[in-house]
Amino acid sequence: SLAVGDIMIVQVVQSGDNFGVSSIGDATGSGWTQIAGSNIQATSANYTRATLLYKLATATDVAAASFAFTLATNSDDGEGAIVAFSGVDVTTPFDVTPGNVYTNIADDSQLNATGITTVTAHSVVLMFGAYANNYNVSGWLAPNLTTPVELFDVPFDATQDTGSGAASWAQKVATGPTGDATASLTGGDFNGAILIALRKACTSTTTIPVINSTALCNGAT
Repeated sequence: SLAVGDIMIVQVVQSGDNFGVSSIGDATGSGWTQIAGSNIQATSANYTRATLLYKLATATDVAAASFAFTLATNSDDGEGAIVAFSGVDVTTPFDVTPGNVYTNIADDSQLNATGITTVTAHSVVLMFGAYANNYNVSGWLAPNLTTPVELFDVPFDATQDTGSGAASWAQKVATGPTGDATASLTGGDFNGAILIALRKACTSTTTIPVINSTALCNGAT
């Protein structure tokens, strides 16, 4: 049901043996803009990198059966998952300028994303998590948000295992802080997470006569 103007967000997680390489490049895609990119593991033996990208859907995207992304030349394995949202402000899709890195990177069994503060009513908050093993994720929680909906949970059993997950919360009616968000993994390994807020598009109504045009944006006239 993808439509022109929808915002698409993809999370790509790459992994590999760290043969003297201290970092790995971000995944890229033609027409996609990077939101964040971080090493969530960089040890003497292995590395894992998470990349978050977005684009506004075009007619070509709507007709596409799949999407291609270029991985770093020094990665061994990679996985990706795409989500799409309608009704987002195409001029300013992010209600809060996204941080360019994943937060609270740690070697444990819990995702921890630093909280953000929305500035526009009815924004939708998303959480993305990436991890260096093929674990499942559950129990998404943010103290100032409603019950979340899990968007995807993708453990990838490969030469160098990875995992990827995301969740969204219903529109945050009032502006303000989300609080730090968490989710639980089925095992402990290096991981990182990030919160993103999408801004709701304004709607326009026109009455008769036409000069009485009113713009309704997030409930305010």
